[in-house]
Amino acid sequence: MRRRNNTALVKNEEKVLIMALDLLSNGEVSFHGYRISRQLKEKTETRPMAYTTLYRCLVRLEERELLKSKWITPDDGAQPKRVYTLTKTGKAAAKELKAASQD
Repeated sequence: MRRRNNTALVKNEEKVLIMALDLLSNGEVSFHGYRISRQLKEKTETRPMAYTTLYRCLVRLEERELLKSKWITPDDGAQPKRVYTLTKTGKAAAKELKAASQD
């Protein structure tokens, strides 16, 4: 999907941002890519988003400072995971997008 300009979000980025807001509303302050993927499958009726597309979206949203991430290492010695959280700007943008999609 082509960008209209450097600041505009593409549809997939909008979907990811809205799903992040939904997770936050359900008490999940931070999340990883797989959790967003599951949320997209549960909440949307569109074709599943490929993981490469999803992770590109997460990177772009972080570059725009709508998400922030950090690596965590589980206590059980499992692989480190990158977890994401919505920033204040990201939360405001997600709320706007969600309101616009409900109109």
